[in-house]
Amino acid sequence: MMVESALVDRGSGAIFLIEPATHRCASLAIIAAYLNRTSMISEIVFRADSEDAKTSLSFSVRVRGEETLDDLARRLAEEWHAATGLAPDVLGRQRISIHAVAKLSGLIAFVWRLERGIRVTELDLPPNTVAEAFEAQVRKSADAVAVSGEGTQWSYAELDARAEELAGRLVAAGVKAETPVAILMERSPLVIVASLAILKAGGAYVPLHPSFPAERMRWVLTHTQAPIVLTDMAMRERAAELGPPLLLIDAQQRTGAIPALLSPQSDQLAYVMFTSGSTGTPKGVAVTHADVVALAADHAWRGDAHRRVLMHSPHAFDASTYEMWIPLLNGGTVIVAPAGPVEPARLADIIARHRITAAFVTTALFNTLIEDQPPGLETLAEIWTGGEFVSAATMRAATMTLSRTRVVHVYGPTETTTFATCHPLPNTIAEYARNIPIGHPMDGLRAYVLDERLRLALPGVPGELYLAGTGLARGYFDRSDLTAERFIADPFAGSGERMYRTGDLVRWTCEGELEFLGRNDHQVKIRGFRIELGEVEAALDQLPGITQSTVNVHHDDARGKQIIGYVVPAPGHQPSGADLKAELTAHLPAFMVPTAIMTLDTFPLTPNGKIDRAALPAPVYGTAEHSNARTPAEEILAGLFAEILNLPTVDIHDNFFDLGGHSLLATRLISRVRDVMHTELTVRDLFESPTVATLAQEVTTADSQRNPFDLLLPLRPSGQLPPLFCIHPGMGFAWSYSSLLGPIDNARPLYAIQARSLTGPTLSPSSLDAMARDFVAQIKGVQPSGPYHLLGWSFGGLVAYAMATELREQGEEVALLTILDSYPGSEYHIDAGSVPENEALALILDDLGRLVPETERSAMNRDRFMEIVNTEVHSLRFLTQKQISNLIDTWINNIELVRTFTPARYDGDLLFFVATQGRNANSPLVDGWAPYVNGQINDVEICCRHGEMMQPNPAAEIGWIVSQELDRVRGKEEFRGQSAR
Repeated sequence: MMVESALVDRGSGAIFLIEPATHRCASLAIIAAYLNRTSMISEIVFRADSEDAKTSLSFSVRVRGEETLDDLARRLAEEWHAATGLAPDVLGRQRISIHAVAKLSGLIAFVWRLERGIRVTELDLPPNTVAEAFEAQVRKSADAVAVSGEGTQWSYAELDARAEELAGRLVAAGVKAETPVAILMERSPLVIVASLAILKAGGAYVPLHPSFPAERMRWVLTHTQAPIVLTDMAMRERAAELGPPLLLIDAQQRTGAIPALLSPQSDQLAYVMFTSGSTGTPKGVAVTHADVVALAADHAWRGDAHRRVLMHSPHAFDASTYEMWIPLLNGGTVIVAPAGPVEPARLADIIARHRITAAFVTTALFNTLIEDQPPGLETLAEIWTGGEFVSAATMRAATMTLSRTRVVHVYGPTETTTFATCHPLPNTIAEYARNIPIGHPMDGLRAYVLDERLRLALPGVPGELYLAGTGLARGYFDRSDLTAERFIADPFAGSGERMYRTGDLVRWTCEGELEFLGRNDHQVKIRGFRIELGEVEAALDQLPGITQSTVNVHHDDARGKQIIGYVVPAPGHQPSGADLKAELTAHLPAFMVPTAIMTLDTFPLTPNGKIDRAALPAPVYGTAEHSNARTPAEEILAGLFAEILNLPTVDIHDNFFDLGGHSLLATRLISRVRDVMHTELTVRDLFESPTVATLAQEVTTADSQRNPFDLLLPLRPSGQLPPLFCIHPGMGFAWSYSSLLGPIDNARPLYAIQARSLTGPTLSPSSLDAMARDFVAQIKGVQPSGPYHLLGWSFGGLVAYAMATELREQGEEVALLTILDSYPGSEYHIDAGSVPENEALALILDDLGRLVPETERSAMNRDRFMEIVNTEVHSLRFLTQKQISNLIDTWINNIELVRTFTPARYDGDLLFFVATQGRNANSPLVDGWAPYVNGQINDVEICCRHGEMMQPNPAAEIGWIVSQELDRVRGKEEFRGQSAR
């Protein structure tokens, strides 16, 4: 649609940038504005009149995307010069800028009034309450499924009857109009019954999350004066500590008549949800029935996309408003996820099994889903996401991963009833160079972008976002001062209407979409939770022995945004960061507790005496001492911790959450444990056992029957790049390669191959070449064609070499062959004939780091070997005697394979790592490979012993170099591909 304004008559409506008779040369006025199809200004028409008004001419200036007001003023001066022949300085750039700010804002106000009639979808709603809107759905579809979850399935009629019964009990307990009633339960279908019952009784529900500290919950109950806590048997003891009387939702139901229920009004409170407050105390957002009904009436929910909605968010946060009431007030079904955090793979499984059609996920969880690509998301018709910045790259990946799913980028503070604006993504988003827009207002809402004087901003000019219209909360519960500060009179609407000052910086694009730019205060949003840093600082200040504190937000690619605390302790106090975090958990919810707390002697200051936040030190995670893994489970978990947290090494006693872990990273770790270790753990297991050492015990307990010697060990089975295959060393097991998970690119799958003979001596191969052929067949099951990347340590280096020559014989490409301190058999000076068993046992212990003195070697036997393993070699202590016997037989057989192996020629390059410690005059040399390798041998020295190469520090160095080489050969492959095209 093209719309031309009526501003053509100088006397009645022209907007003058230079008034007549105020300048000797001419006057300048805006006489028309053109709007594009999205109702934003695309062109402004100006008229320049001579001083005597006898001559005039018109010219236009097109409004460009992301143009500032100063840019527009500069181009206006240039157009003025071109149209009038007068020098630009006659107009004066500064003069134009001053007038432009005032007069063009007036134009925008005019366009806004016009735009409201075009863009704002007004809602014509009857004055329904949530309960009345739900009851209308009961009448329409009484037998349709309303709620499903935890083995429960209730129809609309059944849910209504349960809520009616509970509402009667609430009324009998004294609940009346707008009585706050607290709900303390884990997520379950009963939460929906409780919420609906409170609304039917005329009250307002106040959800409390079980993870909240008791102190915070008591504060909420005191602030709201809630006379009842509605809970269940599982939470009874926890709720009893809070003070108010309890009403058990799952207790025996009433048998008498249900008291008459009140008839609440649409302007009465529906719920109070508490968000973080800058003064150190939470603030309760008071939302009315009309607000919820208006959200549920938005045209975005029309059709079948939101027919089956997943409820998985914490019900004490505003996403639950969408998850409960959008489906229930539109005839859909709420699918309730099990209690507790839901990690990505499990979330995808729930979506697939329950045929979920729509879900909301926070930006951080959305990013994880797109990165991990768990199977099962295909049933989604729509996925809504928002809460933090989302990159165009992530959204581009989303449109490919979720090709049949509509992705909607959404924005909305709790004060506007969950969602305020939305932006459905097109099929291709290549045009977005940076931020994805947050879109246009939901039905009935108005969005203003204003400067500090509450004037409307031009497209491309940053300003603060103000929201008005339907869905605007009543204010903050019992905080009239804060309500007056944030909910102010709307100067663009009728008398009595208000608008909410969001504190968010945005700008209009020329396409009529809002783009989020950041905050203008100390509020942040982390993993979907809105946090006032002032509240965290206030909690730190209250801790004993702290004289000064501040809080900052640190960001890195692996952990995302993290709250970091900084304190100056009082003289004589030296609290540890871990102790301070433990104390804070009694005052703050887990999502508000800083990831790390740094102790400083003094704070760095700016020249004007304020804390210099930019000069605060980067956070330090973990402990100063380092304890290495003692068992295979610990080795694998240490590698997974390092991978998820983007750390080179992890001590087995470091707390995952002290290292920068958070709930979303926890879900990713649990998913990786399932992939790699085939063990089912929950996020709660990690919270209860947050170190490598303690979680390894959980893994052992959870699946003590699992075979640790599976042939193919998928250390990281997913990723977009070709895998790296790592071949076992002499003893046959390969879990030590988990040390490479951290330094190797997360986009590259990592597989370890273990010896078949570990499960029984009858499976021992007859030759090293036969083993190589077997392993090649195994990796082709994962990756059918090249280019292949192989790595082997010790005996595994010889197998990797034999696999490379076998692959080349089959016509496959080997892009990278890496050998760690492994040499052709002749270089080992192995005598003809078998190695005596006593010497073999001593050599195995040497490899395990338990050096056997010469005086003990001749007397070594299997009984003595088992005794040493059980008392001194922690990494094998978990194995049975039969498994250790298989390990010994595997090692002995592998020595025989080395003795009889003659390498074939290899027509490629070799990356070789030499362990420099513990060598002597008889130690083999890398030159031993020269007769067999046609390409270049690139050798790298690593300062460690042969048996230490997969210890954390050497492995981090090796992994980094291998990663660089993988990137290099990948670049060559891509260049060849482009040249071929």
